[in-house]
Amino acid sequence: MIWKLFYYLSVIISVGFIMLATVLIIAQVIFRYVFSMGYIWIPELARYSIIVASLVGAGLVIKEDSHPNVDVLTEFYPEKVREVIDVIFDLIILAFLIFLIIESWDFALNATGDTPALRIPWKYPYFSLVIGFVSMTVFTIKRLLDNIKTIL
Repeated sequence: MIWKLFYYLSVIISVGFIMLATVLIIAQVIFRYVFSMGYIWIPELARYSIIVASLVGAGLVIKEDSHPNVDVLTEFYPEKVREVIDVIFDLIILAFLIFLIIESWDFALNATGDTPALRIPWKYPYFSLVIGFVSMTVFTIKRLLDNIKTIL
């Protein structure tokens, strides 16, 4: 149940930020070419929206197991060996994601200054890294548990 909730929350966040970016970019084009005026904050907010959508979407890609992978070497192993290799890879990915969460958290907390156009503290855009890595971690844990169940 919690996995589905997190999945739907991730979809809503990712799609919502893509929609926001789309509306902002269309508005900027209209303002610039129809009314001959542009707002400097619109491209910056659209950029941050796309970043959040991409990072949260990366977790969804992990859930769907849609990241590109090279399996030319593992194809020659029996099914049980491939399942063990999947668990080992998931553990390595999980360790790396935990490292990235810790480092991005520290990076966001220690960020100084404000963004150029929106004039918000840099820590807020940098926290999108934390959100994205947490999303990827949650879906990696789900995949790891599913892979362990298939072995047992």
